[in-house]
Amino acid sequence: MNLNNMKKFFVDPENGDYTLRDDAPVFDEIPDFEPLPLGEIGRY
Repeated sequence: MNLNNMKKFFVDPENGDYTLRDDAPVFDEIPDFEPLPLGEIGRY
């Protein structure tokens, strides 16, 4: 698995925003997937 290719699935990973983009494949692959509310809980 090439993790560099996965950066395109996050909003702004270079600046620490690992929120999933709306077009991330996980939303198609797992229909009931609920992303973690990183804005509410933080990264750590």
